[in-house]
Formats: sequence, C-alpha cells, structure tokens
Amino acid sequence: MQGHFDIFVQDAGGLKDEDFLKAEQEGRLGALLSGLPVDQEAHAKNTLTHMLTVSIFRRSFAHGFPNAAYPMERSNNIPLYFICILNTASEPAYTDWYGAYVSIHAVSGSVNTGNAGKRFIVHDLEYVIGTDPDGREAIFLQERWLYLPSQVVSSEIRSVGIYWSETVNDGNDEKGIVGRVRMKDAGGKPITLDKSASQTLLIQYTLTFVSL
Repeated sequence: MQGHFDIFVQDAGGLKDEDFLKAEQEGRLGALLSGLPVDQEAHAKNTLTHMLTVSIFRRSFAHGFPNAAYPMERSNNIPLYFICILNTASEPAYTDWYGAYVSIHAVSGSVNTGNAGKRFIVHDLEYVIGTDPDGREAIFLQERWLYLPSQVVSSEIRSVGIYWSETVNDGNDEKGIVGRVRMKDAGGKPITLDKSASQTLLIQYTLTFVSL
C-alpha cells in the first residue's frame, strides 16, 4: 500500500469559518479554495506501520490473526478511520507502535485536542475511489480535508498521522497509528508549518493498494 500527502497552508483572505461553510453549502468551495494564495506547502510519501498489517488481516480473516500487543489484542477494528495533525518531529518507521483510549483529536502529538482529527469519508471535502489510473490491479483512493481558520492554529505542524479505531466512535475508544508522514519541502528537507487563524489548511491524501 502506497500513500502520498499534499499539504497547503493558504491565506484565507479575511474570510471566516462561516464563509467557507456557506461556500460548501452552495457548492462553490472548490472554486473558492483554488483562488486562495498558498503560503506554505509540503509533499511527502507516508510510512505505514505494522499495526496496519494486523488490522487488515483481522478484517479480512475475521480475527484469524494472532493477538498483538495493546491495543491490538482484542476485536476487529476499522483500518483507516481518521487522520490527525501532529507536532511529531521524528521520522516515521514501520516498527512504530502507538495505541491509546482517546478521541480522534487527542492522540499523542496532536496540535489541538479539540479539532485536529478528521474522519475518512465523513469529514472530507471530496473523495474519489476507483481502479488505479495506471492500469494496475489496485484500489485507488484520493481524499481532501479542509481545516478552517479557527482550527489547528499552531506553529508546530510537522506530521500527519493515520489511525484505526476499534469502533465507529470519534470520542474515547481504542485507537492506534497505522501510518504517518513527516512534512518535507521540495528538496526532501523536514519542515514545520505555521498556521494562523487567518489561514486554512488543505490536505490531500492519495492512496493506492496494489494487488501482488
């Protein structure tokens, strides 16, 4: 499975949360966002963790997979449930292991425990699901999420994490990390993004699950 993040901090041009929400209701949000200046951006491939392997096997084989360490020792779960904006500065690794009884906003390293998380499908602006455009036997997914001016106001935005959840629950429940991207510039150098209350944060995630 391969994933790529494109992340943009944009000048909101004096617009407030309610202006973007109204534009979404009227079907003109995409046009509005395309006209906003980009103040900072980052592009990088994600690193997936072995929590994803356990989660997918459990979903595919109805828990026919050995128990792992907490919190992967219990029931099946939802492999791709939400993303969260993080201040984590380290490079991600396949061996990373994190789980906790938390909300989608309050995982370790979250830049805001009230609004840093966004659900797959439920909280996105749009999504595309289909076959791989290159003709491979693969599932293709592309989603975009928007953080409004009042959300994730932080000068320490360094990573985006991808998480599973034990049940459909945005509040406190068992959750764990299945992937993360460390934001980098065009030259591959790690960077930190700074989002103020006069900016939006737009995240696009492209995922390809290739058949072997």
